[in-house]
Amino acid sequence: MHSAKQLSVSIPRIAPTSKPVVKLACGTVISVVDLPPTWRIHWTVRDKWIVANAVRFGVMSYSDALSRYLMHPEELESWLDAARREQMSDVKIKSLDVRRPKRDTGH
Repeated sequence: MHSAKQLSVSIPRIAPTSKPVVKLACGTVISVVDLPPTWRIHWTVRDKWIVANAVRFGVMSYSDALSRYLMHPEELESWLDAARREQMSDVKIKSLDVRRPKRDTGH
């Protein structure tokens, strides 16, 4: 019999924070479970908004976001800047189109 190979995929974990759940002024609640999956290749404005606000309000750290989503700092900065100005539609045009390496999913 052949033994099944086990594949190991390393997904950076989010460091514990003092704010596991944040309620924004608009009423939206953001927690770790609301974060987009790490394998996301095509980002929606909502995904970017969630990540930017998770960083802004302490659900995840800046460095966690960079490593979890394999982002360039300039890309995350553009999302954070747009979120601060509450103009997330800007990130569609202004965010960098960085080619991320594909994660090994075992297929």
